[in-house]
Amino acid sequence: MRGWRSSLRTRFQATFVLLSLAAVGLTGWIASVSASAALREATHNRLAAIRRTRQHAFERYFEELGKHVVALSTSETTALAVHELREAWDRIPGAAADSSASRALARFYESNVATQIARRLPTQELLATWFPQDARVRTLQHDVIAANPHPVGSKDVLLEVQGPWGEAHARHHPTFHRDQSAFGFYDIFLITAPEGRVVYTVMKKVDLGANLMIEPYRSTRLGRVYRRALEVSAEDPDDAVVIEDFAPYVASAFAPAAFIAAPVRVAGTTVGVLAMQLSIAEVDRVMTGAQRWQDEGLGATGQAYVIGSDGTLRSDLWALLEDADRFYESLSQAGCLSRPSTKSVTIGRPS
Repeated sequence: MRGWRSSLRTRFQATFVLLSLAAVGLTGWIASVSASAALREATHNRLAAIRRTRQHAFERYFEELGKHVVALSTSETTALAVHELREAWDRIPGAAADSSASRALARFYESNVATQIARRLPTQELLATWFPQDARVRTLQHDVIAANPHPVGSKDVLLEVQGPWGEAHARHHPTFHRDQSAFGFYDIFLITAPEGRVVYTVMKKVDLGANLMIEPYRSTRLGRVYRRALEVSAEDPDDAVVIEDFAPYVASAFAPAAFIAAPVRVAGTTVGVLAMQLSIAEVDRVMTGAQRWQDEGLGATGQAYVIGSDGTLRSDLWALLEDADRFYESLSQAGCLSRPSTKSVTIGRPS
């Protein structure tokens, strides 16, 4: 009898211990689940706050861009520059197709432009489609681009150019070059209306002198933003600007380019359009907090980026900005793309 009682007591004690352990385990599990849920909610709230902050920063960025464009397009200096550069354009001597200037310009296209876009466009197609057919454009591009002593990427440093266009350029280039640098634009264009002639660019690329009313430049985003700016009426709000989304652009070696523009008016008449090419670097700066991801609360792996209505990226990813070679290599290993020959290719942008 005594052994039976001892066995029963042992069983009760064991049962009590098991129940106690189960209660402790259940309490711990509930606490863990609650803590995990609270942590997830806190993380979600933090990321949502970062998303709202980035959204507001992005909206403010474009609001500021619009203000800069309007301020510059409505200045007397811009109107005077359009007038003087239009008059100078009419006095540019044309370069015959077989002239030394035209041949030198063709060599520049072959040795510089074609090599940058070889993966997108064969040299012969580039020359057949994009090499200027207008004799004045050939002269201007030869003098300002091909004969420019500064290397590709630094053609904007040139100030002195011979001829009437060069005189007008020397008067106005320092102002626009300063604005382009100060506000972080990639390029600034002055386009005459209604001709649609690009009579000035800060960066001096192969769209200088282009006629945006005819192909091939008519179908570019620059051509589209020019025509839309002409449709802005004097009755529209004073801050009215037009924007064209990012898309590959030939003058930028088919890198994605977006444009913002506003009309230039004199006494109520539209005499031209001021357009600016947006810098992808500036968009990335806004979205990454100048690449201070961890300081911005994104930790070691978090990131914020912009996606367009078509589902493709409008800003670069953290991995690409930190180590482009490793990023492309990872995509190649995953079978997403062949390794690009240059870093001008940007993944996820419209093509």
